[in-house]
Amino acid sequence: MKTMRNLFTMTLVLPLLIGACNLPVSGINNQNQQAPAVGGQTQVSRDEAEKMMQTISVIQTSLAVTPQATNTQVPATLQNTNTPNPTFTNTPTTEGTKVPQVGITSIATQIPKPCNRANFVADVTVPDYTRFYKGTSFTKTWRIRNDGSCTWTTGYALVFDHGASLNGASRTSLNHLVAPGETIDLSVYLLAPSSDGTYQGYWRLMDDKGQLFGIGDQANISFWVKIIVGVLIVDISTPVVSGNCSLVSSSPASYSTFAPNADIDARWKIKNLSSTTWHADQVDYKYISGKRMYKFDSAYDLPSDVSHDHTITIIVDVKTPDEPGTYTMTWGLVRSSTRLCTMSVTLKVH
Repeated sequence: MKTMRNLFTMTLVLPLLIGACNLPVSGINNQNQQAPAVGGQTQVSRDEAEKMMQTISVIQTSLAVTPQATNTQVPATLQNTNTPNPTFTNTPTTEGTKVPQVGITSIATQIPKPCNRANFVADVTVPDYTRFYKGTSFTKTWRIRNDGSCTWTTGYALVFDHGASLNGASRTSLNHLVAPGETIDLSVYLLAPSSDGTYQGYWRLMDDKGQLFGIGDQANISFWVKIIVGVLIVDISTPVVSGNCSLVSSSPASYSTFAPNADIDARWKIKNLSSTTWHADQVDYKYISGKRMYKFDSAYDLPSDVSHDHTITIIVDVKTPDEPGTYTMTWGLVRSSTRLCTMSVTLKVH
């Protein structure tokens, strides 16, 4: 814009100067005076003309365009030039040398599942710290899963390991095959000691070669039964089990197989071993634990009085589950806060 303004000023001044050159000059000395020009125009002397030309030259010089700094555009090749990311080149391995690939699969195959290993699932009967009167007989049942790679056959057995044996059998053979991943309810008949206290007995499994195994990653941990003998603390919510009855018979037989949603009867024949009569208005039989397979109510009055050394048959309507598996349900005779007797049924749905 400054260059254009200078050019515009020069354009206006130059005509004025040129016009001034043609103005008539008066008062010239005779020695410099020249003859009039043709057409009546007065001619300018040589000296005056030179002075005018010098003046014009000075003006032109002052109006000369001063070069302006220009905005030099950076070549596109130099703009926004990003430093290239370094590239990573895999160094080739020496010919014939392979780098081993270690993954989850290879690690898993290095730790094979043992042939014999158990996994504790649940206490079907007699959870820890169940209280019993002295000399009470009861059945302890564990639900155990085959967590190994070998099938348990009838050559396998539940065996006492250490602790309080509670008068249990030292060995009880399995009554059916248990494939890997399947569960089995293992039961043993026990007797509460004659002295008050807390008792704990430890049990394991034995395979058909006489090798012991249990639960845990290393299959070296025993499962147990833990009871309290005597009424150490009165707790109405936890009935004390007495030994005043005997289970004469039961049906169906343990591990009998039924179709899903089958209607059957669970029957227990019980004998009163106590010195008193079980009165129907004082004694109930009710659901205690396990799979709820009963069809109707969970508790009933005793059908009739039962005197000493007499028996009574308890019947519960059962509907088998709709999913395949092994199920156990436990009922009991209860009077106030005392459980007189415990009855269980174990069946398979296939």
